[in-house]
Amino acid sequence: MVRAIREHLAVRSAAGQTVGETGVGSPWHFHPEYELILITSGSGIRLIGDHVGNFATGDVVLLGPDLPHSWTSTTPSSDPASAAVLHFTAQVADLIVTSTGAGPVHTLLGHAGLGALITDAPSGLQAELRHAADGDTTDLRLLSRIFAALAELAGLIVTPLAFRALGSPSKQAKSRIEAVCNFLITHYEDPISLSDAARAAHMSPSAFSRFFAANMGRTFVDYLTEVRIQRALALLLNSDLPITEIATRSGFTNLSNFNRRFRERQGLSPTQYRRAADTATRRARPLERTDRR
Repeated sequence: MVRAIREHLAVRSAAGQTVGETGVGSPWHFHPEYELILITSGSGIRLIGDHVGNFATGDVVLLGPDLPHSWTSTTPSSDPASAAVLHFTAQVADLIVTSTGAGPVHTLLGHAGLGALITDAPSGLQAELRHAADGDTTDLRLLSRIFAALAELAGLIVTPLAFRALGSPSKQAKSRIEAVCNFLITHYEDPISLSDAARAAHMSPSAFSRFFAANMGRTFVDYLTEVRIQRALALLLNSDLPITEIATRSGFTNLSNFNRRFRERQGLSPTQYRRAADTATRRARPLERTDRR
């Protein structure tokens, strides 16, 4: 009923639970359990439903059942991003709601359907999540920790991430979206055409174009551009690379096109964005726009 996973490197079993340690990095996928994840180090790109954004150390995200998602570290391979992750079933969520009533926790679980982002979680809560994800506890104790964590998270500021959960597509449609998103997150630095993505989905270009827009709420080109811009945001904040190299590493072969697309989405040029971030706080967290489109 309850699974605890700490992502970092080796795999072991403890207290009847599966405990793994790996760096943050997962293909586009979904599962029937809720997922509560704390980014313990590093940064990268997250895909959640139709949301594309960056994650950073200290982020806490609660994902609802069957919500497609992917986490990709953008920090050096020698020091990849890592996370503490807890999975719990819908039955556990129902038990929590029954115990707490239709209050803040119920609202938080509702937000999880779109991906609920909680930033600036207290250090004590982060330590509790790390400890729970270590798996060195009984199922009953873990359940108690999940109860306590959700109760505290429900009192913090929650930001829904996705515009829609993508929960309605058929199994075949989800499979095709999964194939395309995994293709994009692996090859976004390379030249990618609509035909390339259509082949990954085993569809004709025209049919794929309609299919992607209907299921993701935006065109394929717009989605790919957003993935590349998020990669550029991470590089601008976490490296001293020149703008031209950042453009290339983010998949833009034309610098003027990169500057134009970046300004469209962020309201600043890449240089202005980096300067503003450096002046403001030097925090390794992209300055994400609040509008979704």
